[in-house]
Amino acid sequence: MLVSRSFVAKKRTELDAQELFGKKESLTTEKALQQYIDSMSNSGEYINISTRVNKLLGLKRNQFKEVIEIHGLDGGKPFE
Repeated sequence: MLVSRSFVAKKRTELDAQELFGKKESLTTEKALQQYIDSMSNSGEYINISTRVNKLLGLKRNQFKEVIEIHGLDGGKPFE
């Protein structure tokens, strides 16, 4: 329990410093979707979710299993 309290206090201090001093790390579409995929790694639907996220980002595999680019979201655009 003590470890979790110290972890929470440390994270709160980091977030307060980011807010006060403007040290925010920008979050891009690709990073956000990758975090979502990582959070679903234990799910039975992981492969389906990963495939759909890749299509959102403009990537898919053709019949020869080669990755090709298609129309999709700009993964480098930050949320700000």
